[in-house]
Amino acid sequence: MEESVRWSRSRSFGSVADVYERSRPGYPPEAAYWLLADYLQPDQADDPPSAFDFYATADAMADQDRTNYPAGYADTDYGDGQVGLSRTDATVPGSEPATVVELAAGTGKLTTALVDHGHRVIAVEPAGPMLARLVRQVPTATPVQAVAEKIPLAESCADAVVVAQAFHWFDTDVALAEIARVLKPGGTLGLLWNYRDESVPWVRQLSSLLAAAERIEARQAEELIEKLEWSRLFSPPEYAGFRLWQKLDRDGLLHLVASRSYVATLPPGERQEVLHQVGELYDVTARQPDGLVMPYITTCYRTRTRR
Repeated sequence: MEESVRWSRSRSFGSVADVYERSRPGYPPEAAYWLLADYLQPDQADDPPSAFDFYATADAMADQDRTNYPAGYADTDYGDGQVGLSRTDATVPGSEPATVVELAAGTGKLTTALVDHGHRVIAVEPAGPMLARLVRQVPTATPVQAVAEKIPLAESCADAVVVAQAFHWFDTDVALAEIARVLKPGGTLGLLWNYRDESVPWVRQLSSLLAAAERIEARQAEELIEKLEWSRLFSPPEYAGFRLWQKLDRDGLLHLVASRSYVATLPPGERQEVLHQVGELYDVTARQPDGLVMPYITTCYRTRTRR
């Protein structure tokens, strides 16, 4: 992706902040837990939510086979209609809450899970409209309007830095140097992305409507991870994957697509044509009145500073 395109698309989210907040899925609590497993509180060590699968809504759970669970897993109710599977046989050491810097924090989709785990969160976000919604959504987080390439924080001030759905927008080398600067020796860098599960036919059709641009973003993320594997600043990354489902009605699917940077930066006529095609896809696919359930694979990477 050309630098000018990367910059313009990375700055497009402020214009769709309301739609982004309403339509984008969150992240499995287990993903946030796994990224920051080095910084568990003592009361979390007894029952860690190291999940097998996570369901965005209890309604989606009702459609799943809940009888053939792997050994060591059981139903877990996370509240607010969120139900999933968690391990019953895992134990991990506990420690103090972490000071976590979340870069490109957006409207607080991941911030909520980080705060719920008891961490002290500094939410860094360049777009004012996005940050304003984060402040309303997660008032206990400390908001900072800034970019990842110039983090206005002291050296070695953070136990961990996390980035959700955004690392591919950064100027990689500059951002990695800044992240290493603010992390304490041995501090954690956690990266995660929600990817649509294209093994489902209608999801594959949706992806084809969104052109090659999003596939380029996915390849970029893979290239960035390869760069981390050879980094002198960070250790080779560890990987974990989690499943996530999002229940969508017609408007929800249209808003979800409209919040994508590729669509948000299209000329108005082209944007409306894409949304029209997405609406038609919904109409021929959805089982009324149930709507659709979007499957995701949440891909997580965890690495630590070498110094």
